[in-house]
Amino acid sequence: MKLKQALIQNTAWKAASLVFTFLNNLLIVRLLGVEESGKFFYAVVFLTLLITALRLGIENGITYLSGRYPNSTSVLFYILFPLALIQGFVTYYLLRFAHLFPLQFQTGWAVVFVVSNMMLIYINAFYHAQKLFKPLNLIGALFTCLQTVFFALFYFSPQAKSIDWAAQIFIVMSLACLTQVLIQAAWFYFRYHYFFKQVNFSWPLFKGLFSYSGLSFISSILFFLITRIDFYFVEKYCTAVEMGNYVQAAKIGQMALVLPGLLGGVVFPYAIQAPPNFVEKVSYLCRVITALFIILFMALIITGSFLLPWLLGQQFTLVYAIMLASMPGIFCMSVSVILLSFFEGKNQQGIILIANLFCLLLLVTGDALLVKEYGYMAAAIIFSMANFAAMLVLSLRFMKVSSLPLFSLFAIKKSDLEEFKMSSNL
Repeated sequence: MKLKQALIQNTAWKAASLVFTFLNNLLIVRLLGVEESGKFFYAVVFLTLLITALRLGIENGITYLSGRYPNSTSVLFYILFPLALIQGFVTYYLLRFAHLFPLQFQTGWAVVFVVSNMMLIYINAFYHAQKLFKPLNLIGALFTCLQTVFFALFYFSPQAKSIDWAAQIFIVMSLACLTQVLIQAAWFYFRYHYFFKQVNFSWPLFKGLFSYSGLSFISSILFFLITRIDFYFVEKYCTAVEMGNYVQAAKIGQMALVLPGLLGGVVFPYAIQAPPNFVEKVSYLCRVITALFIILFMALIITGSFLLPWLLGQQFTLVYAIMLASMPGIFCMSVSVILLSFFEGKNQQGIILIANLFCLLLLVTGDALLVKEYGYMAAAIIFSMANFAAMLVLSLRFMKVSSLPLFSLFAIKKSDLEEFKMSSNL
């Protein structure tokens, strides 16, 4: 599949999934309220951190090796079974006995949630390696839609006001993810059955997998902390209502990162064995992101003050100001995602580690010094400043590798508009 077709298909299906994700978030907020939804999403964040820590970055190793050496696909696929078993036991121990996380969910369902999400990330890596973006996003959109249906039934239930819905919502999320894993794994196995006729286990393959994944794992942990570490300081120094508002602003910001994420998901496998002129396509995608965020930011300024409280509820009046302060950081992170994916495909993990570590250090230092005194708005502003610094590091490195000027990543050209128009007509 050509890059342009992959980008269009990935974007179209992901847009549908994003709509349902946004509806899911609204329904959860409406069901739980501002304080309880803040606690719910905060607990999910801790589980997501566990997922990030335990998956070891193996998904990037799978994408890189399966894309570069297709004959290794069967071995990589079968590795997932003992890996899931080991990760399941580790997860159960951490949640049941180590008491590391402030859970409000049953341990069994928490284990299902964590292991299913890890396996889903691994299975998705095989789809990315073979550039199977259409079936991947079709299945994902379908299951997100099914969750929306269940949450809507909860919301319009006659007992909606008298039931604690947090546990039921979490069970639906866990079961949906588990079912999606089984369907995607089965579809890939039967679609590429010829990969599984020969299974050649080799030490160099294992060494290559964990060598690549190790650096990717460190980068994933750093990136996760960049997007979540401010929660810790806001939760510690601000009120529950302010925390609930801040979490919702962050959730909306993370949804704005979906498009850059899916573009990066396409850039990564194509960059593995890309020709030299591929850097032009990467810079074009950065300019597309710039144009879209200009439109998004203008829409936020004009409509956010009344639209966000209307959608989320009147208790979420602080979300608008938080979004205004953090939106520049979300834009910078979006550009960084595209550049990170390019460097991952080129196996240049060093610059990724440097940029993420620099950003995290700025975040932690700024939040530790200022959030206690100036509150949640300080956290949002520091988020934007730190991500600008990380984007600058990556942009300067890309400029050196590609020999393109720095402004080529952001200065929108007339030809870009024509290219975008042609793409939308495909």
